Amino acid sequence: MSSIQCRRLWTQGETIALFAIQLLQQLEKDLHILESFKDSISQYVAWWTRMNMAMSFQATSCEELTRLNNDLRKNKVAEKWQNLSKEFQNYTAKVVSTQT
Repeated sequence: MSSIQCRRLWTQGETIALFAIQLLQQLEKDLHILESFKDSISQYVAWWTRMNMAMSFQATSCEELTRLNNDLRKNKVAEKWQNLSKEFQNYTAKVVSTQT
């Protein structure tokens, strides 16, 4: 190998080394961007986790309230029918007493 070829290889090696150094320096500069992106993704995941927990809690609460509301409603309807039954019995008793 001639000295000119060795010199070219040496120059190419230096160029590649300089390029690699520049790439590393750029990566070091841009590292804060990647860290910021990672933090943003972590906050996004944490927010969705909180929202999922809140929605699950709300859904469970609504189911409980619906069940409780249905029980209360059934009791009120039964109470209303009992009152109507008593009123009907009183009415029929009055009608019978007026007829006799």
